[in-house]
Amino acid sequence: MKTITEGESAREEFDTHFNMGVAYREMNLLDDAIKEFEAAANSLDSAAHAREMVQCCGMLSTCYLEKGMARSTVRWCQTGLALADISSHESMALRYDMGVAYSLTGETDKALECFGKLFDVDPTYRDVAQRIDGLKSVSQRHGP
Repeated sequence: MKTITEGESAREEFDTHFNMGVAYREMNLLDDAIKEFEAAANSLDSAAHAREMVQCCGMLSTCYLEKGMARSTVRWCQTGLALADISSHESMALRYDMGVAYSLTGETDKALECFGKLFDVDPTYRDVAQRIDGLKSVSQRHGP
């Protein structure tokens, strides 16, 4: 009989909550998805499981963005970007969500900073160039 270690148990708990979160998100049950992703994030030590935490941060930022909750989106993006062992793809996705959230709250300079960093890495990433142009034209119309 195999004994389950504490690490294996935590990993199973993470997998269960994360997979439920994905299922709820696919059904557009965003509140339920958020609860599951937050439970998944809380089930692991973020330092020891940075990869999994980055996944949770990405899913949470996306869910909150879909709900129009910009502040929560930014918080989860910042949490994910602060983790070690984050891939450039994950970093770009979080930075993009954060830029969209800042643009929703009218924080044009912060949004431009996020999108500008993405543009410097990959000018063809999603619609970054168009977002930068749009934000610049809005800020020029409103003046300094």
